[in-house]
Formats: sequence, C-alpha cells, structure tokens
Amino acid sequence: MLWEAYWNYRLAGDIWIYRQDTMQGHYVFNNAIKPLTSTLFIVNREYIPHDKWLIHMSRSLAWKPDS
Repeated sequence: MLWEAYWNYRLAGDIWIYRQDTMQGHYVFNNAIKPLTSTLFIVNREYIPHDKWLIHMSRSLAWKPDS
C-alpha cells in the first residue's frame, strides 16, 4: 500500500507537474489518499472499512500521525 501511495504521490505526481496537467494532478493526489489511510488502519490493527467510509472512520483511530 505504501508503494501505491508513493507511486501516485511522487512518481506520477512528477509527471503531471512536468506536463502542467492539473486535472491529472488532482486525480493522482486523490488516488494517494486511499492507500495512505488504509495503512493507518493496519498500523492500528483495525479492519479497513469500505472506501466510502475510509476517511470518515479514520477520525476514530487510536493512533494518528502528529501532522
């Protein structure tokens, strides 16, 4: 999951910056959110919820990064 987040954020992100394609950039950053948030559930030893509830349920996790 972390590789997927890295791929979307860094590698594919550099491509859209080079092409100056903001629509693709928006898509790439949104794709990086799911694997990063899913990793938080794994670190907290919780089941990963459905994509629809992923962000909403992440607020109740016991451990979250400081920033």
